[in-house]
Amino acid sequence: MTGFDVVVLSIAGGSLVVGIVRGLASELVALAAWVIAFLVARAVAPAAGTWLGQWLSDPVARYAAAFALAFVAVLVSMSFVRLALRRLIHAAGLSPADRFLGALFGLARATALVLALVLAAGLTSFPRQDWWRNAWLAPPLETAVLMARPWLPARLANRLRYRQPGASPGAGKVGV
Repeated sequence: MTGFDVVVLSIAGGSLVVGIVRGLASELVALAAWVIAFLVARAVAPAAGTWLGQWLSDPVARYAAAFALAFVAVLVSMSFVRLALRRLIHAAGLSPADRFLGALFGLARATALVLALVLAAGLTSFPRQDWWRNAWLAPPLETAVLMARPWLPARLANRLRYRQPGASPGAGKVGV
């Protein structure tokens, strides 16, 4: 087991625990909150930036500050929605099911995050490093990323470099 394996298992374990603690409903509201916060911040930042003109003279700084303020305001307000929903679920006696589904969501989130990291690493020299080549979890994760190759932009897909299919940990073969 290498550092790669430890990081992957830590991401999976951490996301699983967070999913169990928060529950599916809270996880979905939190995910929606980030999307809504981004959309609201993008929509209101230009207008809100003009209000900050007396404190910030640089237009880019005004926009960035307005974006950040709007983003945080939406996240904070959505946290109250999440809290109310958690209390409602608890009062209805649905906490065990919510937590179980939250665990599944946590595993799905960890899988997506790890695959995104493996995809990004495939564009670097990381797969040629010993800590990667000797990892037990690298080959199946590489295979999963390569299976998504048809859906990736061609310029990105053609730059992915991993070990040869069927290579075992420690084999050190790198290729397409």
